[in-house]
Amino acid sequence: MSNGISRRDFIKLSGATAGMFLTARGLGQFAPVLAQEDAALATHVTIGNTSIQPNLSPFFQTYFQARQIYDTLIETNAAGDLLPGLAAEWNRTEPTVLEMRLRDDVFFSNGERFTAASVAFTMNHLMTVGMANIGAYQIPLTDLNLLPLFSPTGEMLAPPLFGPDSIEVIDDTHLVIRTARPDPILEKRLSRLFILSEQYMTESGGDLTSGAVGTGYFRVADWVPGERIEFETWEGNWRGNFPLQTATYVTVGDLRTALLAGDIDIAQNLSPDVARVMVDSGEFAVTSKPGLATEVVRFFPETTPALQNPDVRRALNLAVNKEEYNAIIRAGFGRPTTGQLLQPGMDGYNETLEAFPYDPAEAQRLLSEAGYANLELSFGAPNTLRADAEAIAGYLEAIGVRIRLETPDTGTIISEMLTGTERNLILAGAQYSTLGDWTQAMIAIDPTTLPPGAPVEFDNARFVELNQEIKLAQDADTRNALIRENAALMRDEAALLYLSWVDFYFVHTPQVVAMTLNLDNSPQLFSIEMLA
Repeated sequence: MSNGISRRDFIKLSGATAGMFLTARGLGQFAPVLAQEDAALATHVTIGNTSIQPNLSPFFQTYFQARQIYDTLIETNAAGDLLPGLAAEWNRTEPTVLEMRLRDDVFFSNGERFTAASVAFTMNHLMTVGMANIGAYQIPLTDLNLLPLFSPTGEMLAPPLFGPDSIEVIDDTHLVIRTARPDPILEKRLSRLFILSEQYMTESGGDLTSGAVGTGYFRVADWVPGERIEFETWEGNWRGNFPLQTATYVTVGDLRTALLAGDIDIAQNLSPDVARVMVDSGEFAVTSKPGLATEVVRFFPETTPALQNPDVRRALNLAVNKEEYNAIIRAGFGRPTTGQLLQPGMDGYNETLEAFPYDPAEAQRLLSEAGYANLELSFGAPNTLRADAEAIAGYLEAIGVRIRLETPDTGTIISEMLTGTERNLILAGAQYSTLGDWTQAMIAIDPTTLPPGAPVEFDNARFVELNQEIKLAQDADTRNALIRENAALMRDEAALLYLSWVDFYFVHTPQVVAMTLNLDNSPQLFSIEMLA
């Protein structure tokens, strides 16, 4: 790095000399140069990743590839603006009634016409097959509020937002959606409803693992599970014709090597330090956006009385130099938080909250007064985040906390968080909110979202009450005020160790001159412009 300090050196030195040697550096965003009108543009792009999910379903955890095949009624750009998708226009005629006019020029890639009946079929699929397979469909069931709302005691507070008669088909291009209660973010939720082909689902027996038919710009030309997906555009797609005609998602062992060798044009999931070195070399560029995710260390107060004390949790927040952490460990692909999960621009962001300052002396004082001057904590993190965890451990050890760090595989960490853990702290990666919404950020933090036996991270009755009120709020102003109150409560109680608002980014060759990202961080492959 330009200041002469490597990421590895930082990890070694942060505990003893944190704050003494770093000059803050900016992200250095890539500003693409627009292609000249007469420039030859490439017709194919290859995107490398470290893994590809063994299914083509739009309803599973990884949906970046599915985004290229399927479309939604409403789309959301990187800024969160609502844009027409398969729906040309929409209007709230009542708080619980949304009227939609659909495009009349849309077909699925198998030739089936898209109509209002396609929307009704898709919603019915989620409410029947999805509800019978909650594990596989958890993301859309949660995003669309298709699960009942329960209290901590198991009492049902509200039914699902949608019911069997929620979609009324008026004609092929006209439908009415009726919800069980007013929902201030209904339109944004519909940006996560991927529309299925009823003909394909019937003929294939509902196969969303090895096949896919959607209305998207691309269809699947070839598919080797876990290895690659070959996309091709098709005549008659509603988006029209773009320079890019084919695209490949491919699994590669080392993304940096693949980029340097020219085997791929775009890399997803490069580690921040490698990405920074490649971009700073001037030989590669980056397209990035705020990732709608917050990297946190989770506390498990049930494992030790120390973490039940808010002053101890505050001390741990004060011990970490977030500016330094983001500049070195995140390599500039992230920013310190203001002590909350949501970011500026998100509904309910609390502008009154301030970041936990870096104050190791105050951290030591709080620990001493709380009776924990000789605190020892166990700390777990996935092996893929070992460097991050070592840096955090260094900061905590600098204020006198003895850390026992273990970095097993990711599956072990996830299993512990779902079924129980003896660890006091866990760095599990970022808490994503791909809708840019509070309720997503609460998954696994709000006790009512946890499976039986899962450890509780923040046991606070008012916190749970506020989350219930947020889910039931019937207008945006009330909902946002409740979110701000809950964010302030979490900040006051130091419910988490807040590290970073992380960026989502793609490193690519300079030949990629335009690349558009959606709100949920997925790329619009059809919009990529790349010099031939």
